[in-house]
Amino acid sequence: MAFSSQTKPKVMFLCWGELKEGLDADNTIVVKDNESITGKIVGIDEYEGNYKYTLQSKDYPRDILVWGNSALNREMLLSDEDGFVPVKEGDKVRITYTGKYKTAQGGTGYGMRVEVDR
Repeated sequence: MAFSSQTKPKVMFLCWGELKEGLDADNTIVVKDNESITGKIVGIDEYEGNYKYTLQSKDYPRDILVWGNSALNREMLLSDEDGFVPVKEGDKVRITYTGKYKTAQGGTGYGMRVEVDR
């Protein structure tokens, strides 16, 4: 016997490039190379240096949970010292996934570009 949920999750999840193992395809938005997602930031949460962003988009019926990776956090949290203002709740953003790349350490990085409309 298998159990199934009687309610829909309150949020949808977002992943970059391809659907990751273990994620529910009906509850996950996949942003492919050079595609973007646009919406309003309604939540920014940090726990032990890991960030997650909650986004509302007119294109989707529920809020979208976006887990920050190094590239996304760098773009979202740029400081005044860099000549930018960090993204904050209420900002409208367009996040473009520019694709995977090899890092200097030989790992895989995920390229991001973040544009803000205040």
